Amino acid sequence: MLEVLGRMRTNLCKPDVFAYTAMVRVLVSEGNLDGCLRVWEEMRRDNVDPDVIAYATLVSGLCKGGRVEKGYEFFKEMKEKGCLIDRAIYRSLVEAFVADGKIGLACDLLKDLVDSGYRADLGIYNPLIEGLCGVKQVDKAYKLFQVTFQEGLEPDFVTVNPILVGYAEMRRMDDFCKLITQMQRLGFSVIDDLSKFFAFLVGKEERTRMAVQVFEDLKGRGYCSVSICNILMGLFTRMGRSKRCYCSSMK
Repeated sequence: MLEVLGRMRTNLCKPDVFAYTAMVRVLVSEGNLDGCLRVWEEMRRDNVDPDVIAYATLVSGLCKGGRVEKGYEFFKEMKEKGCLIDRAIYRSLVEAFVADGKIGLACDLLKDLVDSGYRADLGIYNPLIEGLCGVKQVDKAYKLFQVTFQEGLEPDFVTVNPILVGYAEMRRMDDFCKLITQMQRLGFSVIDDLSKFFAFLVGKEERTRMAVQVFEDLKGRGYCSVSICNILMGLFTRMGRSKRCYCSSMK
């Protein structure tokens, strides 16, 4: 790509912002982030001012490439220049910070987004909720869940599953069931979502015991179905428990 820049300069055709943006996009798509940053420096050398599209492409690429701190530097540069920053850029940064375990910075970005006059969408709320639950801040995650439907969004299983898992891990089954009741009022297909919840739990060996405990708690409250029982039957089979033991648990 630098050779292309050299030929353009030799032919007295200095690249403009559109040419540079196209180069950045190609390098990001190839995962060549170092090359992308070198092209960015060449753009500065040519005194070409990057536009919002160029910034968005670069920030998104850096976030997806595991270099969120560098992406955040460019985000702050955009803020200093007064660039219009859309939700997609915030979403990329939030997802990347959560993946990197920097939940506080991700939450700061939500505040910045709201202070800037935007409304977050589920693409921002969902990773934040998952991140907060991952660091055992389930109550804060639940508050964000409440914000989603208060703002007219339609939270789904992806939104609530981390909270359900968090409550189950902490054995807060009263809160678990209160959330299930709230989900019913909001129009969730609760039995289907509980099936997904149990499928998620039994998919990880370290959570199989928790799956059995939650099932034992819920079966007396009427939250059971053939699909949930089949998921538990598969779990008991893998655990080597007998059919008689399985039937006893289903009662």
